[in-house]
Amino acid sequence: MHKRIKAIVLWPPPWSQKTLIGRLAAYAYALMVSPLVLAISILSASAYFFAARASRNLTKHEVANTLERFVKNSGEAWEWDDFINGSALRDEALERIRIQCKQLPLIHPPLEGHGYCGAQGLETMKQLVIELRGRVQ
Repeated sequence: MHKRIKAIVLWPPPWSQKTLIGRLAAYAYALMVSPLVLAISILSASAYFFAARASRNLTKHEVANTLERFVKNSGEAWEWDDFINGSALRDEALERIRIQCKQLPLIHPPLEGHGYCGAQGLETMKQLVIELRGRVQ
């Protein structure tokens, strides 16, 4: 036989409200619970808002290093996934590069059926590294 789990219910209070004392206690209870519910709601909404608006402040150098490590297959396993699927970058030009890299498998699909993208996609990333570092070859 399963144990029945009691839920935490904030309203109605767990006592009778038929008497004057019961009604006064319920009023006091409502005055105490309302600010708690309001505070939890505000904190939850704030956390959701700031998490949705969070952006990363990566530099050109950091983005170039991330791309280069990915192309050379020398980065950490999580690094590329964080770069591609993480929150937006504050710098609009770097954000366009992040989105471009995210779309490479669609534009240049891998030919062998494995890998992130095809050879042209890797060349695109190498070119982006060169541009980010300010060198022209």
